[in-house]
Amino acid sequence: MRKIAIIQTRLGSSRLPGKTTLPLGPSTVLEYMVKRLQQCSELDRIIIAVPENEKTEKFREVAKKTHVDFFPGSELDLLDRHYQAAKRTRADIILKIPSDCPLVDPRAIELVLTTFLNSPSEVDYVSNLHPQSYPDGNDVEAMGFSALELAWKEAQAPFQREHTTPFIWDQPERFSILNCTWETGLDFSRKFRYTLDYQEDYAVIKGIVDHFERNQKTGFGALEISEFLSAHPELAKLNSHFWSNSWYQKERAQLKHFHRIYREDSLT
Repeated sequence: MRKIAIIQTRLGSSRLPGKTTLPLGPSTVLEYMVKRLQQCSELDRIIIAVPENEKTEKFREVAKKTHVDFFPGSELDLLDRHYQAAKRTRADIILKIPSDCPLVDPRAIELVLTTFLNSPSEVDYVSNLHPQSYPDGNDVEAMGFSALELAWKEAQAPFQREHTTPFIWDQPERFSILNCTWETGLDFSRKFRYTLDYQEDYAVIKGIVDHFERNQKTGFGALEISEFLSAHPELAKLNSHFWSNSWYQKERAQLKHFHRIYREDSLT
């Protein structure tokens, strides 16, 4: 089973342009994230997947520097970008990890992947998002190539093309779907946020990394970050008024299983 992780990124974010090129620790946001993914020994390849335009040279340089693959594809059709990257690398299992999660816990990636691999019956899709229990910033989705290919062929709605996976996870009657909860038994999905969308998010993420780098701790994960933020509520408060998943509300009328999968209080 060929296991490929795809990091989708771009320069043109409207809320925080060039966010993955910002400095973080000894490198940049994107480099820091790649190094965290490289802690997962089960992954066969990591791909930085970007829009196919003239502004991607910075990302090509990061791929070369960190010894991972580089794939330019559709700018707006993220489903096509993931499918083409997976097809080119002959992937059997594709892990979708957005670049706005630079501090994703490597153990969360391993949990989702091992759940996929060790399922007693054939599974199409596994994530830690439906519903979410990890702190916001640990998004991991895994899917089989056949499920991704079927979505690529049949998905028509713009939000299905833009967000890659809803065609799959919103049809549990058609696909075999599993969800992983945080192994701690905690639900911090609404307590801590370190996904990168706004300047305040960057301040929180930088504060986290500066602390662990200063103390020469490199193997930190979601639990260690949560303990640090609990001890420094002033830092955690900086972005507490932002919450992810906003696109779900916009498309809630089209999502058949919105109310079953997402708690209303998680989207206020």
